[in-house]
Amino acid sequence: MNLTNLNKGLHLILGPAWSGKTNFAVKELAHEASVQWLGTGQLKDSKLNQHINNLKSTRPKTWTSIDCPETLIEILAANSALSQLQVIDSASQWLVNQMVSHSHKYDSSQLEIFASEQTEILLESLLFQAKFKPIVLISAEMGAAPPPQESLSYEIRKYVGLLNQKLAAVSSTVIFVTAGIGNNIKKSQYSISNQNLK
Repeated sequence: MNLTNLNKGLHLILGPAWSGKTNFAVKELAHEASVQWLGTGQLKDSKLNQHINNLKSTRPKTWTSIDCPETLIEILAANSALSQLQVIDSASQWLVNQMVSHSHKYDSSQLEIFASEQTEILLESLLFQAKFKPIVLISAEMGAAPPPQESLSYEIRKYVGLLNQKLAAVSSTVIFVTAGIGNNIKKSQYSISNQNLK
């Protein structure tokens, strides 16, 4: 399965951590001359910084990159007039960032409400913008491991899983990456043009 001749709409790449999701996307989109890559990784320690920089080095020099670990929604809105293909790497990390940064403000029930609200805000933004351009979403599948014992980790896994389900439901293409190999698990003519947006 490859990502050539993408139509307007959402295209989702799922996979576990270190499964090769990002490299798969770069290779499959290498034919694209113009791509805007929106990265949500937090630059917090040297190992993660190096990993993010290594991933950036694999992208064609004609592509543009924006780091937006906390400001993805704002960046999407600011670039809504652009018709070029966008890649979001990753939707799951963005939601993790949101939940972690607000975890000290909210109790468990409030954090659940917040996560649900953020998910709906992202979906609404994506559905609107995907009417005008193709958007490739990368997101981590976190559900294969045993349930974490720590409350925040449990809630994060739960809401990332719910986010992925909602993204998959509205995506024309869903590819699951294992060991760097992409497997097509959904290919449909899903249309966002008739969606009832709020």
